[in-house]
This record gives sequence, C-alpha cells and structure tokens, in this order.
Amino acid sequence: MNAQLQNNRPANPVASFNAFMQKHKSQLELALPKHLNADRMVRLSLTAFSQNPALQRCDPKTIFGSIIVASQLGLEIGVNGQGYLVPYKDKCTFVPGWKGLVDLANRGGRCTVWAGAVYEGDDFDYMLGDAPYCKHKPNGEFEESKLTHVYAIGRVKDSEMPVIEVWPIKKVHAHFKKTVVPALQPNHYSKKHLEAYAKKVALLQVLKYMPQSIEMANAVDVSYASESGKGVTLDGDFITVDNSPQDDHQEQNVQNSTENEDLSFEQEQQLVQQAQTEEEVDYAPTFAQIKRGILTAKSPAHLDVMEEQAMDHADKEERKQLMSLIKAQGQKFQPATEVSAAKKPEPEKEEAPPVETAQVKKLTSAEVKKDYLVRMNKAESVAELNQLHEQFIINDALTGPHLAYLKDAYTQYKAKFNKPAEEEVKEAPAVNEIKSAQIIGGLKIQIGNAQNITELEAVAKTIRDNKPNLTPDHMNDVLNVYVARKQFLENQLSMFDTDDTPWVDKAIAEIEAAKNQDEINNIFIDPMYEEQSDPDQQRITNAAQKRESELFGN
Repeated sequence: MNAQLQNNRPANPVASFNAFMQKHKSQLELALPKHLNADRMVRLSLTAFSQNPALQRCDPKTIFGSIIVASQLGLEIGVNGQGYLVPYKDKCTFVPGWKGLVDLANRGGRCTVWAGAVYEGDDFDYMLGDAPYCKHKPNGEFEESKLTHVYAIGRVKDSEMPVIEVWPIKKVHAHFKKTVVPALQPNHYSKKHLEAYAKKVALLQVLKYMPQSIEMANAVDVSYASESGKGVTLDGDFITVDNSPQDDHQEQNVQNSTENEDLSFEQEQQLVQQAQTEEEVDYAPTFAQIKRGILTAKSPAHLDVMEEQAMDHADKEERKQLMSLIKAQGQKFQPATEVSAAKKPEPEKEEAPPVETAQVKKLTSAEVKKDYLVRMNKAESVAELNQLHEQFIINDALTGPHLAYLKDAYTQYKAKFNKPAEEEVKEAPAVNEIKSAQIIGGLKIQIGNAQNITELEAVAKTIRDNKPNLTPDHMNDVLNVYVARKQFLENQLSMFDTDDTPWVDKAIAEIEAAKNQDEINNIFIDPMYEEQSDPDQQRITNAAQKRESELFGN
C-alpha cells in the first residue's frame, strides 16, 4: 500500500466498526430472539453509526453493549422508532422508543397499547373517569412547534374499559426537567425528536396498568435508567442498573461540550483513532474477517483500514498473505501512471514475499487472462487444468468477458484430455499449415476492423469456429492479437465513459439485486454512503429494509 496515501487520508471509522461487529457477531446471535436476524442487526447498527458523528466518538464497547441490550429486548435499532443508540459524550446508551414499547406490549398478547400526538388544528376530544374515551382526527400540520398534546391508550384483553393518559405538551416539558438528569438534558434526543419522546412519556404511564412480560418490564427499566444517566446490564431475564454516581463527570462533559461545540477535524480524528486503537487491542479481527474486508474494499480509505488490521495480525505467514492481497487490491484504486511509481518502493517492506513483484506486474485483466491461457495450454493433465480453473474463477483482477473466455478455454482444453489418444492422432494431421496461415491472416484483419467490444466478441466466435483449422502456433498468435485489441478497446471505453448515474441510484440498484445480507451491508460500509444527503441515506435505508424483507421475510 502506498504509504503516502495512508498518511494523507483519515481512517474510516465505519469500516473499523464493521470489522468490530463482525468479530462479535456470534455473541450477538446468542442474544437475539428467533424473530431477529444477526446480519440485519449489524446492518442497522452500521446505519446508525455512520449517520451520527457523535456516536463514532463513543467507546465501541459501550456501543456493542447497547446493541446487546436492544437484542435481548427484541428491539431493532432505528427502525420505526423501536429504539435508538444515543451518545452521551464518550458512552453510548440504548433508549427504547415508544414504538418499541408498543411492539413489546402487543407481542405479549395480553393487552394492546397505542400512542398519538395532537397538533394545532386537529379535532381532539377526550374524557376521563368511569367512561373514558379519546377521539382524535388529524387535520393540522405535523410541525413539532405546533404540538399541543400527546396521549396513550391501553386495553387489557377482554376488558371493556380502556386506560387513557393525556398530557399537554407543557406537562411533558415539566416532566423532562424533573426526570432527566441535568447532565443529559443539553444533548437529549428529545431536542430533535420531541414527538417520539412525548409519546413515550404518556405511554409509560399507561404501561403501569398493563400486564407486562419479562421483556416489557426490562424495557421499561432500561428506559427509566437511560433518562437517569445510568447504564444497564441484562443477564438472562434479569436487569442490573448501574447506580454509580455519574452526574459530576457527565456535567463536566456537557460543560466541555458547550464550550467546544464544534471540534476541529484533527480533534475528531484523534478521538476516532483513539477509540480504534483501544478496539484493536481488545478485539483483534480474525484472518478470515480481514481477508473479506480486503476483498470487499471499495475505496483506498477502506483498504487503508484493512492494511492496519493486517499489519497487526499475529500470525506472520497469514500476515504475508494479507499484505500480498492488499497490494493486489490496491492497484484497482491507482491510475495507470501511478502504478510504475508504486512498484519501486515495495522492496523496502521486509515482509513482502518475492512473488509479490510478479503479482504487481500482472495489473491488467488482459495480462492475467493471457497468463492463464499459456498455463492451460502447457497443462499436462486434467488435475492441473482443474487447479488453474480454481485459481482464475476467484481472481478479482479478471473482467467478466475475460473470465467467460477463460471458462470456455478451460472447457476446450479439458475436452482435449478426455478424447482417446487415437482420436487425437487422427486429428493432428488434418491441419493444413498453408490453409492455417490464410485463415489467421483473415482473422487478424477482422480483429483490427472491430470498432467496439461487441464486434470483437463476434470475431471471437469466428476464432473458436476456426480453431480446428489452425495450428497451435497460429492459434496462439491470433489470440495474442485479439487480447491486444480487446485491451485497446476497453481502455478507450473507460476513457470516454460518460456514465452520470448518481451514486445513490447505483447503490439502490445493488441493494435490489443483493443475494444476501453481506451484499446489502457493503453499501453502508462504502465511504460514499457518508457523503450522501439525509434524504438519499433514507432512500438507501428504505431499499435495504425492503430487500431484507424479500430475502428473509421480516
């Protein structure tokens, strides 16, 4: 990897956090109930992490602990208000949302609950007492500045009388000042999501009179603890609240935050790198995880993160393999003019194996394909052919057309070994060298006249049809000419590529075509995701949720 590029670009915290989550996904699976999927939970966590810079400055251990709490409660993060990862300076807390509480209550089957918000202009009427009712017809605008009331309704199964709680918004504000510790008030999530907080306040009052499952009771306890600035731990069906005094420490953090509301870029990166360093010490990713991260890297910044993890890997031989793979992958992100310059400093790396120089030289898909063709032509057995097939089938350096060509060549070479020896002897003298020379001359003219990839691929069919009439030397000669022309046309195509499709549309298309959760998660790891606007990020999230429902039936 180019050391200069590494020094000029900041580490990608999203990629690092993804590696952290993949490392501990097995623990997550143990905490999740049957109706939730670990891969989807990872994706939801990545989405929340990437969209919140303050969350990226939190201790990764507290983020993972909050995710575990959400998992044990059976609530998804950031989905329809089921629950949120809320940063309080350097620590993360899971806060159940009002929709999460509704889901838990209704899931038990012994009661139903609901909550609503009233705005200026709505038709709203209610009555408490021995014949309570609540009637609400929304008519007004949904602006939180015009919020007037919130209400919650609960009904025990087979009960005729509902439990109704109605709170004016002034009462909600007074409750906030009274119950939420001062240290948490300036950065409380209600500052941006007043309606969600207000609904939950009213709902918690109703839930006091509803039958509660163990999950429901734990969620209520977690909710109260989070507003008090206390951490929680779930051990099976039991919840433990951390009652250690934190107010002084948190008040100081809030004061510091008020004095320095906008951290400089360098300060933010220092905090992120500090968190990553702590993470790497305690939670080193495995060889397989690092390798997968390298193969799925979609930017130099992402690859830099994986290089740091590879260099810290304990096993020397595996580390060499990872560094070799990084070097090969890194060529995809460098212009052709930089490739030669990048070759020179490589010998300075002590751990680079001698074969890496050869790997660096095979930069283009055409060169890789040519090498495999030569090796298959020299193969002396079907076993040797099969070994070459296993290698090129997973080689990321090959383009789709080149890979398809190699597959076809493999089939032909394999068929040669499967023919009886007598048949091969009979066929050999059939090739007329003079006729072969005439044919290759015409093929070369057709190759040279091809103006695009489509026309050239048509010539490829002609080459295959004429293979029985060509000598081996002539066949290799025409293949070399074909490869050179193909490379020229591909370079010309990339030079004049005018694809103006926005990245967000390409990402949504990839999600819609995804075959598994990992392919969906790759979009959220891509640094380009962080560059998108909030509406575009929401479009991507909606597409991911829809595809996950199609794949897993959630």
